[in-house]
Amino acid sequence: MKFILANALSFACLAAMVVVGIIMYPGLPETIPTQYNFEGVAGNYAPKLLVILIMPISYAVSIGVINLMIRFSPENFAMTNSLRAMDIVVF
Repeated sequence: MKFILANALSFACLAAMVVVGIIMYPGLPETIPTQYNFEGVAGNYAPKLLVILIMPISYAVSIGVINLMIRFSPENFAMTNSLRAMDIVVF
């Protein structure tokens, strides 16, 4: 429960990403350009499901990894002078 409360704002942002993806999904083309060259011509394409899911998945993984790093660090990163800065970086 402490993990969920400590990351409530991060989970709210994650939920917002998922909701926006669900809302946008029906209006997207089947393949979406993911890379452009210097002339502005699309070079690589990805399926729309991958494009919609990649950001929320990577954000969820980063929330988990950062919290594991904090949990298993010496003294749980107990840096009283840098606590505000660390909270901003974690968010």
